[in-house]
Amino acid sequence: MHIFVAHNDALAEIEKLMLSRFCSVMIISFYLTWLICQIDTMHTYDWFFGILHGFFFIPNFIRSCLTGSLYIALDHTTAYTVFYWISAVASLPAIIYIVVRPGRFKKNSHHPDTLPDIKTH
Repeated sequence: MHIFVAHNDALAEIEKLMLSRFCSVMIISFYLTWLICQIDTMHTYDWFFGILHGFFFIPNFIRSCLTGSLYIALDHTTAYTVFYWISAVASLPAIIYIVVRPGRFKKNSHHPDTLPDIKTH
């Protein structure tokens, strides 16, 4: 029984850590979205802005649902569309990696983010 309690405590700590990382990533990305991804309907956007708008696709989409702002430019070039979708798809694994960070939860490490040693006796 003691083993399962220690294991559940370790899992709870990992969940807390992952939730705090996720919240940190989302707060930073919402701020950056607000700062650099304001879409003007009177402006034609090119490939560079396709990369920016695509990279911040998730927070920009959530922001558009909450505030009614645009998450993709209405007036844009073909290169904008191509780079928008390339960077939107590429940003998803990056966000998952930042939140989960495989290899960070190793046993017998002295880092505070790692699993504690679980005694079996």
